[in-house]
Amino acid sequence: LYTSSRAVKVSFNRPYALAGPTAAGVGRGGGLFNWEYPLVRFLERGGWDVSYATDDDVDQDPSILLHHALDMAAGHDEYWSKPMRDGWEAARAAGVNLAFMGANTGYWQIRYEDAGRTIVSYKYSPDPDPDLTNKTVQFRQLPVPRPECALEGVQFAGNVSYGQYFDYTIDPGGAKDPWFTGSGLLTGAVLPGLVGYETDTVAPRCRVPPVTPLLSS
Repeated sequence: LYTSSRAVKVSFNRPYALAGPTAAGVGRGGGLFNWEYPLVRFLERGGWDVSYATDDDVDQDPSILLHHALDMAAGHDEYWSKPMRDGWEAARAAGVNLAFMGANTGYWQIRYEDAGRTIVSYKYSPDPDPDLTNKTVQFRQLPVPRPECALEGVQFAGNVSYGQYFDYTIDPGGAKDPWFTGSGLLTGAVLPGLVGYETDTVAPRCRVPPVTPLLSS
């Protein structure tokens, strides 16, 4: 999906790319260790009762999202199918808590072929599928738009500097936030490499669901 010329169908029957940021998107082997693995380590170390599912697990049976108190996406979960988006919305409607731990989640709509072995994503090329709800465009560009912010509260805004990670410096307001109590983080403290190269934002005029702020802005 990222080569030139760009493919519109990619198969799981091939080796995963294990490079860095150039392996972005579905099937990014490098991304597994950049994003998912650190979160798994954090959850396992904390002793939470946690189970795991892949995107194609959710595509094949979205009802698995209904069986938990909290569903969490690790972040940069950029490519979702229609059944996945429907499943996340159904989970929210059923009262399941949702957490999106990074930017650029549920951005492009894809679909699966060959019993889940092939991902279809026409992106910027005309998609021949006659079902308008199934077009492989950005969710916010569907004939009846489904912007990410309508589910997540925020949505992808763009790149800061592709492939680069920046330091996060605690400002005076952040240092006073109850979230940091007991952390030892004071004004001017620096957390190196925490800020990723892609960002979400609160989108103006987006009809977002009722949101309870748990941390801070």
